[in-house]
Amino acid sequence: MRATWFGDHRLVSHLKQQFESEVAKLGLEPGNFVVTISRLPDAAGLDAVRYMVNVENVVTRTRATIQGGGGRDWIADFISRCTRARNAGPLTDGSAARCKVCGVPLRSEGRCDNGVCLACHADYCDMREHTIDVDGARTLHVARTLAMFRESIPGGSSKPPS
Repeated sequence: MRATWFGDHRLVSHLKQQFESEVAKLGLEPGNFVVTISRLPDAAGLDAVRYMVNVENVVTRTRATIQGGGGRDWIADFISRCTRARNAGPLTDGSAARCKVCGVPLRSEGRCDNGVCLACHADYCDMREHTIDVDGARTLHVARTLAMFRESIPGGSSKPPS
């Protein structure tokens, strides 16, 4: 079975088979995944198309948001995250520690000092100072998630009604 694709998925049509193949190599069923692609606004000075990829496993109810385009290999990033999550095992201290931005459970391995998961650390951390504006990151994360959800609805739009 194939993954289900929503949003601006035509941007990655040449990568769909590769994604499904890599997921299958991990022993996962590609049909359990819903992938939503959202094109990012063009940035000044950048010619490459950039986009956000939201990958959700509908069976385990887990998801990842990854930036793609502009030379980023989002498939390798996703597979790496899956492998790290598989190797990290359960929470070691039994606590319900959760990412301050997206709310996913934090595992002891790969936990950022700022109290966020690796995905949010990669997306929102200011690498020079190694700090995160948690409130700003949370607002941006919710806005991105809402925009992807709206785009996945037939006739939906990421723009708020006027």
